[in-house]
Amino acid sequence: MRCAIQYIVTYAIIFLVFSHVQDVEAQKIKECIVRDNSPGICGTDGEKVCEEALKAKQKKPFGCRCKYHLEREYRFCTCKSHQC
Repeated sequence: MRCAIQYIVTYAIIFLVFSHVQDVEAQKIKECIVRDNSPGICGTDGEKVCEEALKAKQKKPFGCRCKYHLEREYRFCTCKSHQC
């Protein structure tokens, strides 16, 4: 009986330590918002256009949105990136 209780307590402590380590590692990955303005239109694949434009600037974007400003003939890209 005593060995079983020690086994359960040891397992619980190990579980708590490993779950805390995973939480700390998950918090290390930061996301930031990257914006880019450039001439041109978004078109039907505006997200891909924005990703390519920001990849050229070494930003590794994902989750992009493209908005077109008709008066200025510019596209406004808003993406997320892990490289801030």
